[in-house]
Amino acid sequence: MADPLHVDTDKINLALPGVQHVENSLQAVWSDLADTLDSLGACWGGDETGQRFAEQYLAPTKEMFAGMRDTTTALGSMRDGIVTMSNGFHQTETSAIETASALKPSAGPTRKP
Repeated sequence: MADPLHVDTDKINLALPGVQHVENSLQAVWSDLADTLDSLGACWGGDETGQRFAEQYLAPTKEMFAGMRDTTTALGSMRDGIVTMSNGFHQTETSAIETASALKPSAGPTRKP
């Protein structure tokens, strides 16, 4: 017989606020940084030095924002997965309890005289 599986959904759900906090914090940093950089515009200028700077700066900046976006998305997916897993375990347990409660006790084996 397999070992029993016990899942404490209350403890699983304790992870949710922390994941949500990190997700929200990263989103806020990403948003604030994007707003600040947008407000500054192309502050490096259009001369040769400014253009060389832009060539080195713009591509990595786009990659960094893509990475922040992807990480925020991954954190949201992880949070959703925790909720889905916890709800699934809870529903399975509730269903098992309901099924077991509906069983009628057996009168035991019948004996032939």
